[in-house]
Amino acid sequence: FPVTIFACEKVIEVVDGDTFKTENDTISVLGIDAFDKKLKIAEKQAEFTNQSIIEVLKLRQAGKLFAKEKLLNQCVDLKNDYKKRDIYNRRLAYVFINKNDYSELILKQNIAMVYCSDKKIANFKKYQQLSKWKCK
Repeated sequence: FPVTIFACEKVIEVVDGDTFKTENDTISVLGIDAFDKKLKIAEKQAEFTNQSIIEVLKLRQAGKLFAKEKLLNQCVDLKNDYKKRDIYNRRLAYVFINKNDYSELILKQNIAMVYCSDKKIANFKKYQQLSKWKCK
């Protein structure tokens, strides 16, 4: 697949730990799954991570705050993988801040987990190793 790099896209809004908006698009960060506020999803995440719902919601807030601190009003570089868009039409991309991989940064903080539903992405194995919670 051809890799496309989008240089210096300014982040104008953070939705949560793995989703943000640029001036041009809504981005879903490839390879990670931030904790969710939707109860059905949060319940599944709580079960997967062996955490309480309260703890999952705290992790969600921590992930969103981390994303705001790292991404908001910053110029980020975006790199595609084999799949360009998700089911919500958000652009899927690896995100780099000053050449640092955002997915690696948030995984190391234990406030996001590796995204288990797409093991075909190039960085899956690396993210699986960094994630506190492993895919089965």
